[in-house]
Amino acid sequence: MNIAQEPVQPLLDFALRQRGPRRCVGCHTGSSGEWGEALKFRAIQIAVAETVCYTSGNRNRTRSQMPTIQRGDATLHYYLDDFTDPWRDSPDAIALQHGFSRNGNFWYNWPPLLSREYRVIRPDMRGMGRSSINPARYEPTLDTLMGDLLAILDDAEAEQVVYVGESFGGIMGMQFAHDYPERCRALVLCNSPCRLTRRESATPGGSWLATMEEGGIGAWSAATIDYRLDMRHAPEGLKDWYIAEMDKTPGEIGQALHRYLDSLDFGPHLKDIAVPTLLLTGDESLTTGMEQQEFMASQIPNSRLDVWHGLGHGVNVIYPEWCVERIREFLGETG
Repeated sequence: MNIAQEPVQPLLDFALRQRGPRRCVGCHTGSSGEWGEALKFRAIQIAVAETVCYTSGNRNRTRSQMPTIQRGDATLHYYLDDFTDPWRDSPDAIALQHGFSRNGNFWYNWPPLLSREYRVIRPDMRGMGRSSINPARYEPTLDTLMGDLLAILDDAEAEQVVYVGESFGGIMGMQFAHDYPERCRALVLCNSPCRLTRRESATPGGSWLATMEEGGIGAWSAATIDYRLDMRHAPEGLKDWYIAEMDKTPGEIGQALHRYLDSLDFGPHLKDIAVPTLLLTGDESLTTGMEQQEFMASQIPNSRLDVWHGLGHGVNVIYPEWCVERIREFLGETG
């Protein structure tokens, strides 16, 4: 779209239809006829930057989207951020998959670092974030979650992605790379174990499940925060935000997924992952542990382990710039 050649009023009317009345600093609000030139220009910016779908080659794109699709009983939501050059017909895609009882917002500081080079896809796992399902019908399995992921990638027209997963999202990534190597250009595992074991006494109230049942995911997250966030490195405010975001996950969803996680062990299948794999972790993580990380790196044929020394869990949230730098370097080396 050439803005200089587009008539102002149609774009303004389009922005109004899509966005509704919008307040602009320094301008008064009202109907389209009452808006001044400055607000008209702002409306054009909104229409172009946020709403107008334009064509580049064979690809229809918008800069930022929040699509939803239906898959069986589940409504699946994902974020799509694409600020690549509009003349590039097929820019690479990168999928950022969150972990247990989290959502796509946990990657909030990654799209600004990646979306000029990649189409950035951030799925909300079923039952979490803006993806919904009746908790009574929620039966988590890796096969179900793989189907969800593939449906989202198909909807986003992403034939192949660099898959980045954190914690349980990394276990999903191992399954994805193992089962669908043709769709996985590379695999990045942030703080990701290949197996999780039950820690019955991890909270003051006893078992993790009991804490979830009594206080919800927020109470459980607060009681076990050291397992997923190193407070020595976390900026002020991150802990409260982190817990509040996790608390958005219904307790029944978290409990069902937690029970399922106890049965997972991807260790025997690591040797069959054929795609280039980068492991990113802190060496003091209570969830992953260096022994397990080194085991994974030794088993996955084409892999590299990068470690932030003196850091616990949460490297992807606390140090996104370091993670992205390592990923760029790794992709440059592996092609």
